Amino acid sequence: MVAVTVFLIGWTIPSALGQTSLSGRNDVICNFPSEYVFTRNNSCVTCPGQCATCLPEVVDVRYPCTSCSDTHGMLQNPSDSDPGFTLESGFLLRGGTCLPCNTVRRFSSYGSRKVRLSAVSGSNLEGRLEVYYKGKWHTVCDDNWNLVNTDVVCRELGLGRGERFYHVYDHANPSLLTLELSFDDVICHGDEASFFHCTLSKYQQHNCQPFETVGIKCSGPATERYCVNADGCPFGQYPNDTTWRCDDCARECFNCYSAPQKCTSCEEFRFLWNEQSCVEKCPDGSYGNSVTGKCERCNETCATCADGVTGSRCLTCHESYFRYGTSCVTGCPAGTSEFNSSTAEAVCMETCPFGFYSNSGECAPCDYNCLDCITDVSNCTACQEGKVLQPVGQPFNTTRAICHTWCSGGYHANSASVCQLCESEGCLDCFEDISVCKQCARGFRLYQTTCVTRCPGDLFATDSACVPQCPDGYYGDVATMSCRACVGNCMSCLEHDPGYCLTCRPGFYLRGSACVEDCGPGYAPEGSHASVYVRLRGAESSLDGRVEVLPEGTT
Repeated sequence: MVAVTVFLIGWTIPSALGQTSLSGRNDVICNFPSEYVFTRNNSCVTCPGQCATCLPEVVDVRYPCTSCSDTHGMLQNPSDSDPGFTLESGFLLRGGTCLPCNTVRRFSSYGSRKVRLSAVSGSNLEGRLEVYYKGKWHTVCDDNWNLVNTDVVCRELGLGRGERFYHVYDHANPSLLTLELSFDDVICHGDEASFFHCTLSKYQQHNCQPFETVGIKCSGPATERYCVNADGCPFGQYPNDTTWRCDDCARECFNCYSAPQKCTSCEEFRFLWNEQSCVEKCPDGSYGNSVTGKCERCNETCATCADGVTGSRCLTCHESYFRYGTSCVTGCPAGTSEFNSSTAEAVCMETCPFGFYSNSGECAPCDYNCLDCITDVSNCTACQEGKVLQPVGQPFNTTRAICHTWCSGGYHANSASVCQLCESEGCLDCFEDISVCKQCARGFRLYQTTCVTRCPGDLFATDSACVPQCPDGYYGDVATMSCRACVGNCMSCLEHDPGYCLTCRPGFYLRGSACVEDCGPGYAPEGSHASVYVRLRGAESSLDGRVEVLPEGTT
């Protein structure tokens, strides 16, 4: 710990000491605190204007002050022969002289800007502990709080020593403005210069209710204004050698030196970079060390690495290295494949990314028709839009599949564009329900939902199906239970004489047992309306005689 010389301002002598002789060594009564007793001649001397307060009795008139005005700092009496003055509390006051801080090359300090006390009573020695962090004020949980912690805070505030502390301060003082409770489990050893030098919980990590705040009481006297050496400015301030004041650090700095933005430490989740800047993300090639709070160099193989306690957790690697987990290696271990593309970093992968397959320890791109593949370039597991995934070999299991424009015979493309093998043997095409066949292969007939080689029962076999009645142009051969073609242009024919037509195809007419296109002279197609001539012959009168019929086109 660095020793700090402090030049005090602002101690307060109890008002009860006014207008009295304090030592009993003389009968002089002075108007204290504006006057003091000069013991060498028992006279009353006015307290100098640069002093805020003086000793009640002074041995050396050069050092009467106990505190100084705002613009001055106290140079304490160096003599050990002057006993000073002891307050009822036992606190020893030594006299001093007040000089402008800059004349003694000291810096004016006006107390901490990181810690304060808020109280209902208005006392500056007692109140709820509040700390400034991340741009706003927070309260502190009372868990495990003790008098050592209290003493550190009181000294930081310039309020003497820690006298006592209070649990659940908000509960006892409900009129206080509610602030966010953000720190817990504070452990101080007693030699810390600031609350923030003590061991603390992580920011906003606690198990406390909002009212479980800690309050403290300091002994006094109040010495929050004083002159200090360059290393004595309160936490969160720096010595400004132009104004000779302790000025606040920039908001991004937790603490600083020589200038507001020259940081020496940072708030949680920020890291000190280049010994003066606080950053949320350290530059490439460095990481935020959660122990030191600084940006430190990554492992030499890492291009970037993760924040933590070491720089060996690589996020990306330098060229010629492959990232394997959080390490950078020159070659991928067995069981992994190298993946290296122009748009992505080089990595070792147990499974190649979508669109690539493992080929001799490297991830290679699939065929352009494939969205993804395995084992080789064209063994697809997913296809581009407009293509279907067709298994190669039967049945489709772990063999091969290609991407094709349509499914091969015996397969049907489902809603996922995957060709599925129809369930029925001999099925050439089926429906979405692959157990229902739509069309059978040569040598098979469709019977209900399946394909068979022989039709059951009294059903006749056509080239493609089993039917109870043969289609037009065919007759049922009972001997073979198959449909056979009629001869000529018969729509239907006799079983024992396929050339004997019973009905004709459209455009043909039945004449006897044959189907003809033209019925011939003297005949007209049945149901037609041909023109004919009728006349009477062989009688004298035109009203009787032999009836003669003349078809159209005859004379």
